[in-house]
Amino acid sequence: MSRAHRPYLALTGRRIGAADARYCGFATHYVSTARLPKLIDALAATEWRIGEARAQVDDTLTRFADDAGTSPLAALQQDIDRVFAAPSVEAIMAALECATDDWAKEAHAAMAQASPLSLKITFRQLGLGRGMSVEAALALEYRLTQHVLAGHDFFEGIRAVLVDKDNAPQWQPECLEGVTPSAVDSYFASLGGRELQFD
Repeated sequence: MSRAHRPYLALTGRRIGAADARYCGFATHYVSTARLPKLIDALAATEWRIGEARAQVDDTLTRFADDAGTSPLAALQQDIDRVFAAPSVEAIMAALECATDDWAKEAHAAMAQASPLSLKITFRQLGLGRGMSVEAALALEYRLTQHVLAGHDFFEGIRAVLVDKDNAPQWQPECLEGVTPSAVDSYFASLGGRELQFD
């Protein structure tokens, strides 16, 4: 499976269910809510063996797993690949504007409402994050959150959706073309002594 579903999900904010989570590799098993108490009991009663814990967990999960159903995302994968493998946010938006499928219209509408700066930051982050260790990824996430909290658009989005509820955020810049590479670079700049550290 291609990786194009990652920018699709990240840039559009599309929510996914159990089947799509398994399809994307975000989850290994699906256990219904009704079966969770028995799963927890089974895990609690397990006699753990050194070096075999992962296999024991997998065996237990498999015993309680349910069918997650068919992934809607899988049916769209070729179209998603075609559009979201583009080399820039602008190219993705241009491809979506030419598409006539419902999923593409929904994706375009979601991205058109989002902060242009946040779209470009997210796109850059996806490229940088490939192959990162968990620690490096968390450090990058922390760095980004600190820069975003010092910026304009995060709080403007909160104002528009939660405070004034006018759903009319005034992004800075207001369009993709106004977001310069140097502006994006600034969100990835080192925090110096405030960087997230792992001992």
